[in-house]
Amino acid sequence: MSNAEMMCDRVLAIAGVVQSAFLVQELARYGTIREGSALQSCIESLFVTNPETTREVYGGVAGVAIGLRLVRRHLGGTPESPSTSEDRERVRYFFSLLQLERRIRRLPHMLDHIGEGIELAHQQVRAFGVATHPTVIASLAELYLATVSTLGFRIQVQGNKTHLTHPQNVDLVRALLLAGVRSAVLLRQRGGRRWMLLLQRPALLEAAGQLLTSLTH
Repeated sequence: MSNAEMMCDRVLAIAGVVQSAFLVQELARYGTIREGSALQSCIESLFVTNPETTREVYGGVAGVAIGLRLVRRHLGGTPESPSTSEDRERVRYFFSLLQLERRIRRLPHMLDHIGEGIELAHQQVRAFGVATHPTVIASLAELYLATVSTLGFRIQVQGNKTHLTHPQNVDLVRALLLAGVRSAVLLRQRGGRRWMLLLQRPALLEAAGQLLTSLTH
């Protein structure tokens, strides 16, 4: 695999983390997710456990198009286009998800527990025919609560209290955070590291641009 291909794989995984963070933010602030296909892509990524390619995890590049556009925004920020409070909040979620992946990686028993829970949820997907079925989302939320939430490091999701106390929204936030951790795991598997976001920013930006351009051809 060439360096350019490896960089594209890493950018796709970064976009997966960012897209999960974006959808959590949207749900917390507005009580709804307008991009149903982006939600489906994030949740379905949990069930692609033995992919042949990174693109397969998200059902193709289009599955993380929102994440790729946000990656380009965050990495290519300029004084003429300053970051907003939403941008900063999203970046905080992003790095928190990377931190959770780092902690989980040191706990093989938890990784096994998560793997078993995802397989059980996958059986429900097969039964209901859709990954975003409320029963599937509830199972993923319970799995997040029983594993990731016990690590002593929690992501403080900000937003409208009305939205954040609705049971189905709470389940969906947790399922999306689990999807974000899954993408963080994928990023590490593809050789991605936090320092690359600073030292390899131009290469990451170029890869994100190439991937987005591929969607228009």
